[in-house]
Amino acid sequence: MKIKQHKDGSCDFEFTDQEIDVIDKNGRIIFDFEGVKEFGQTLFEISSDSVNKLDSSLKNLQSYMDYDIKPEKKD
Repeated sequence: MKIKQHKDGSCDFEFTDQEIDVIDKNGRIIFDFEGVKEFGQTLFEISSDSVNKLDSSLKNLQSYMDYDIKPEKKD
C-alpha cells in the first residue's frame, strides 16, 4: 500500500492487485505489530500535515472516533 498526499491535504491509498485480492478475500486489512507502527506513524504525519492545510472554516468541525468514513469514488 502506498499513501500519496496531495497539496490540498487530501490523500490516496493505493493498493496493488495482490493487496486488493487479500482485502477482498478477508474483508479487512491485517497488520502485524511492525505494520501497525509504520501505518500509525504515517497516518499521524499525514493527519498533522492535513490539519495545517485545512481551510479555516473546516478546522472547527467536530470529529468522532466511531464516525463511518465514506471513501470518495474517483472515476
